[in-house]
Amino acid sequence: MPKILKIICLAFVFLLPLNAYADSKKVSVSARIKYDGEYSEDVREDLIIALQKKAVKKASSKFPKAKKKLIRQMKDEFYSEDNLEAFVTELKIQKEKHNEKKKVLRIKAIAIVDTTEMQAMLETESESAGGAESKIGVIAIVSRQTSIKEFKARQVNIKAAEFQKVAEEKGGASTTSAISSTSKKAMAVTESGGSTTSKAAEMAWVFEADASTNAVSIFNSKLKDLGFKARKFRDIGRILDMDYTDIEKLATAKGSIRGKHLGMFEDAAEETGWDLFGYARIQLGKAEKNPVNGMYRVPAVVQFEVSKNDDGWENVGSVRQTPAYGEAKDELTATTLAVNNAVDIAMENVLAQLQEGGVL
Repeated sequence: MPKILKIICLAFVFLLPLNAYADSKKVSVSARIKYDGEYSEDVREDLIIALQKKAVKKASSKFPKAKKKLIRQMKDEFYSEDNLEAFVTELKIQKEKHNEKKKVLRIKAIAIVDTTEMQAMLETESESAGGAESKIGVIAIVSRQTSIKEFKARQVNIKAAEFQKVAEEKGGASTTSAISSTSKKAMAVTESGGSTTSKAAEMAWVFEADASTNAVSIFNSKLKDLGFKARKFRDIGRILDMDYTDIEKLATAKGSIRGKHLGMFEDAAEETGWDLFGYARIQLGKAEKNPVNGMYRVPAVVQFEVSKNDDGWENVGSVRQTPAYGEAKDELTATTLAVNNAVDIAMENVLAQLQEGGVL
């Protein structure tokens, strides 16, 4: 008897439909349709299709941006009746209301959407279209301002002295020949003005390893959403025999990387197969506390460049010294927000350039 039960259980497992193991999402949807003429089942069928389409849209709302972009490009095919039937495995009507006088039909339902089937279709479409994801890696240098050395303006005053010779009459004669003695009287005249020179303030920066790796993580997350294969530093770290913290040794006093070292990273990126290379520089200013509300405000300046490897590295997008800020009740959170906002600004500005250049 136990042997027979075992055989029956195994048979049941094999008979289960494959989509029973698929990932699915339950969504709530509602729709209405206003019709002309007499009501028929065709009206209801059109409304069911509208509900299925809404359910699929809702279930795919959290898909990566690259996949949502692909859906938009192939929307007619993606939302075809056959695909909607395949994607929506169950549609349970909760409420249906038909206003015959106004000729309006409303339906509210719970739909079960097979997201695995949707993802599989998008993957197939992406491959057939030759849409292989590009590999991109980003190096981010976050530096913090530690001190400012100020210089007073140097002023140069010019003084000019003017001397006059004055003849004084001592005698009683009325002619100039009768002047019996003379004396010299000095009169000094000082002219104000001259020149004023000033020297730029010197700022010192220190490399922030944790903030730098956090910035890279944020860049990678956003790049993945755009459909890129975001690569980690360890790809080129293996070739160069270095960790991310070793970048501190290469950073200059102004919180940047010299050109020769960037070239070294690009060579390693090419060797490891990166298609795109990103270099970001974020400088964090000193935190200031607002005496009124007690909030900390941390300023930041971000620069970002993306290069494409096409028989040599070519710049395809860049952001030049754009300000960003972070504000919070404590300095640490304000600093984190400043970095996050700097990355957001950098990506937002570069994105348009990548799309225009056909990279995205």
